Amino acid sequence: MKQPKVDAKTRKLIEQAVAAHSDGHDIKITHLFAEVDHEGVEGITLGLRYALSKRPVDVRKSLAMLTAINDSVSLNDDSRFVFIQHFFDDKQPIGASTHAP
Repeated sequence: MKQPKVDAKTRKLIEQAVAAHSDGHDIKITHLFAEVDHEGVEGITLGLRYALSKRPVDVRKSLAMLTAINDSVSLNDDSRFVFIQHFFDDKQPIGASTHAP
């Protein structure tokens, strides 16, 4: 089976969506690749590393980022789901917003 790829336009759309939805946190993409699961379904895996900050990461905004990234990918007529792995320092405060985004 041919290994799936992430084309340059999809990669750029993902990078832009991460930047637009970083909520002021310093987030770096650690990995971005296409793969096929055990049932033959293609997906995209994205790793995001958050720089240590005193400001808590708002869980709701991190979840909203998933929707924004998948919506961005669909703009390139790419129907693959993007799975996000979030990497935080052990000391990074994590919280939830008191208001809806």
